[in-house]
Amino acid sequence: MGRSSSRSLGRSGLRRRCQHLGSDIALFALVTCSGGGDTRLLAGQISALFDVRLQQWVRVDYWSNARDHCKTHVLTLVERVQAGTLLLFDRGYLSFAFFDQLSARGIWWISRYAHQVSYQVSHVCYQADGVLDAIVYLGTSSSNQARDPVRLVQFWLHGRHYRYLTNVLDPHVLKLSDVVNLYVRRWDIELAFRAIKDHLNLHHLWSAKRAVVQVQLWCCLILAQVYHALQVEIAGQAGVEVFEVSLDLLIRLTPGWLSRRLTPLEHAVRFGRDLGLIRPSTRHHIEVPWIDPCWVVPPPPEAVQPREMVRYRSQTRGTGTKRVGLVRLKAGKLHLLE
Repeated sequence: MGRSSSRSLGRSGLRRRCQHLGSDIALFALVTCSGGGDTRLLAGQISALFDVRLQQWVRVDYWSNARDHCKTHVLTLVERVQAGTLLLFDRGYLSFAFFDQLSARGIWWISRYAHQVSYQVSHVCYQADGVLDAIVYLGTSSSNQARDPVRLVQFWLHGRHYRYLTNVLDPHVLKLSDVVNLYVRRWDIELAFRAIKDHLNLHHLWSAKRAVVQVQLWCCLILAQVYHALQVEIAGQAGVEVFEVSLDLLIRLTPGWLSRRLTPLEHAVRFGRDLGLIRPSTRHHIEVPWIDPCWVVPPPPEAVQPREMVRYRSQTRGTGTKRVGLVRLKAGKLHLLE
């Protein structure tokens, strides 16, 4: 087993990694942002979907209660996501019921493993030198289990344990390196949030009134969509990856170009390198173990069968109550029994 560098994927790289999942697959990153500090002083929170391939906001929901957990509104956020889409989200969204609903709708997903989650191994696809690629059932307690099996991939690098979960169960469809490369792109939505908060000044609200907050949010998002589209177009015409065009600098330079009646696209492509607008990407790279496909054993059909009956337990933060529901699989749908 060797190691290969996990470089950030551009649009062509994303297309290659996702081609076995479907040629027209959409790749969305999902996040909830409410800011830090005392939640009583916050105007609310934002839940959003961001198209990683197109670098465009797909859906943004504003909620006035900043204390809500990120999972509170997640089903509303993804209600219009089509089957065949690949979602990238952090372990803050970990929920057995959420995972099963996505799988039942034919939506692919990749997330990080949360250390407190127990699991039962159903099939080992590959295991050697600290690397594990296996099919597992999440939840070993009879009171909290996931219905559908998922794939756990993990490896060690420089003393750090990298662990990911996905419902793409065939390792020949999505290799370990592809899982890592694709999940790295979840950071795109964090950078997109940084653009609207720090560079389009959404961190400073004009008013505490809900209607005014919404107007300011939509204005920032419209500008962000334009800047993201301009960034992608500049990258295409300059023959570089999107990450090599600084969105922060683009937002700072564009108003000055427009005030001098210069075309931002033409000026950026022509002088971008001299201005530092087009520069080598500084994004983080992960050195992924290289595994020969012939060493990997795909799971047999019996190893990926859903559990017939499961219980979901959800718990709110703080002193909230636990809720347990018994769910049975019938005709391909989940039915709550109690």
